[in-house]
Amino acid sequence: ILTGYYGEHNNKQHGTGKGKGKSIDQLVLQKILMQYREPLVTHISKIAPDALLEPILWISTLFISITSHGTTLRIWDVLFALVASQGTDEGAKWLFSVLIALLDSIQVDLLRVESEAELMYELSYLAAMAKNMDGQTLIEKAHNVFLELDDVSVLQMREYTEREMQIKSTFFDSKGNCDDAQLNLVDETK
Repeated sequence: ILTGYYGEHNNKQHGTGKGKGKSIDQLVLQKILMQYREPLVTHISKIAPDALLEPILWISTLFISITSHGTTLRIWDVLFALVASQGTDEGAKWLFSVLIALLDSIQVDLLRVESEAELMYELSYLAAMAKNMDGQTLIEKAHNVFLELDDVSVLQMREYTEREMQIKSTFFDSKGNCDDAQLNLVDETK
């Protein structure tokens, strides 16, 4: 469910190194939000492109770091039931659904922020507020998001995003400049 978040995973199937899964999931979250919460992700990306890394960390702890123990256990109950009955893709989608439900709870406030500092404050506020959030309400909101994301395959999105990252790292430097030598090698193999 959390491929590449912990330990080394350098194999053909996943090809992710330690911690790379968080970067991949940050991009997956942006893609999901772009499709289902476009005004929110557009606004956040203009202010602080990497701001969604903070909420991805909540997934990496399976929400134990921000929700009450009772709510965390309810999130886990649904997670494990989905994984057992429908597979890891549905479990991963559930984690994203919980995260989106949390973001939805302060979406109006997030759309009002004008600076990175305000944005980080709102995300910190959400993390603090989540500890006192009614677990049943959060589960219901997350379930509604889960149903909304019916056609989303998180595992496919992760694989596609990882391939994109590999291609970019092969052909572009950290500043986004194209590595002509690598492109010439590709041209020579045709």
